[in-house]
Amino acid sequence: MDKLCLSVGQGEDTMRKQTEKTLQTKADLIAAFWQLYKEKPINKITVKEVTDTAGYYRSTMYYYFEDVYAILEEIETSVLQDWEASLSEALYDNRALLKNDVQVILKQITPFYQKNGEYIAVLLSPNGDPLFQEKIKSTLRQKIFTLLEIPPHTPEAELIFECISSGILGMFVKWYNDKLPLHLVINVVEIFLQQNIVSPLFRYSTNPLLKKLTY
Repeated sequence: MDKLCLSVGQGEDTMRKQTEKTLQTKADLIAAFWQLYKEKPINKITVKEVTDTAGYYRSTMYYYFEDVYAILEEIETSVLQDWEASLSEALYDNRALLKNDVQVILKQITPFYQKNGEYIAVLLSPNGDPLFQEKIKSTLRQKIFTLLEIPPHTPEAELIFECISSGILGMFVKWYNDKLPLHLVINVVEIFLQQNIVSPLFRYSTNPLLKKLTY
């Protein structure tokens, strides 16, 4: 029995180490790609550059990713999943938003900005993915419109949302390009929230109580 337990324990330890090695190798490749992507567009990045930067053979890269575009997709998926989770927490119900409870909302979204601020700024930059901006806006639009009970395809509400969201996302690019401290972004977001910049959208709500809150 002791020998059997020892064998099982050794097998589990080997599997754990292999899993850790796999995750580390994948993380190294992603980090190497990102280092290059911050400096030039994806169509100028080769698999060899990624593997040379990460310190692996090209065959290792193909074990984890089909090409450099697959790495970019993995990064974007991770950021968007974090973004959706952050919004779900911050906008769990409309109480914090309608009461303009800035601290409650900031508590939920600040960790997202701290973790993903650079990713967002680079992905929105001229070297970034032109489709990423719409991906991140789409998630925010769905959350806000659902929360405020605004019917889809409401032209005026869509235009107001576009103005608000473009301004916030543009702020991240400015922050990254000018190498400003992240706390400045958080401060500006707090100012936006204090002014309740989403309030113009309330008038398009189908909820009579929300429509009365327009100010």
